[in-house]
Amino acid sequence: AWLQPAIVPLFIVYQLMVPMMIAWFMVSRSAMKAGSIVVAYIVEMITGPALYAVLPACGPVYVFRERWLNPPRVEASVIRMSGMPNAFPSLHLATAVVFVLFAPKALSRAVAIAFLAATGLATIATGEHYLIDLVAGAAFGCFAAAVGHRRVVPSMLLGGLALTWSLVLRFGSPFLLQHPILLQVMVVATLALALAHIAREWRRMSTDAHPQDPVTAETQTIEERVSAVSGV
Repeated sequence: AWLQPAIVPLFIVYQLMVPMMIAWFMVSRSAMKAGSIVVAYIVEMITGPALYAVLPACGPVYVFRERWLNPPRVEASVIRMSGMPNAFPSLHLATAVVFVLFAPKALSRAVAIAFLAATGLATIATGEHYLIDLVAGAAFGCFAAAVGHRRVVPSMLLGGLALTWSLVLRFGSPFLLQHPILLQVMVVATLALALAHIAREWRRMSTDAHPQDPVTAETQTIEERVSAVSGV
């Protein structure tokens, strides 16, 4: 209910995803030397529907209709729905995470983070997603960006994490409902891994943007060795 006053602007944010994808392609192409955001987009479009098949789900608006902003308290249960599965993981949030990971400079990073936050709120305000969809979306977005950056090991780990979320919720939901602390630990761990991956990728981009001169690097190495020997 607290999102109700902002529904219209957040709905606009939700509809801005495709224009933002085009704009961020231009931003990343002009500023980044390595990696391809187009590859990340393609990975999302191919593997996203595959995960939808693993855990078919729809947002609360498809269940509670006009009452989705103030839904009644109900028992957790699996129900048959007529809508197309499009909730888990959230591709909107995943794409916003890709923008963050393909933001080369301070200004673009600030814009990407703001859009990520607005997109997260928009997915909830429109009723298209539950909060848990966003957690898996963060991992999935990091996976797609890692593929776009050609990071083999992170791609495998993050892709495995996104798939694990789908499988665990598909087959282990009753167990998680009985042990909510385990679910909370999984959420915190996933978000921590996503933040760590973003920080690591930003450091790599900063290093690529300001490569160290080989002669300077060699001089610094020699000086460090001399200092170590002399004890200075």
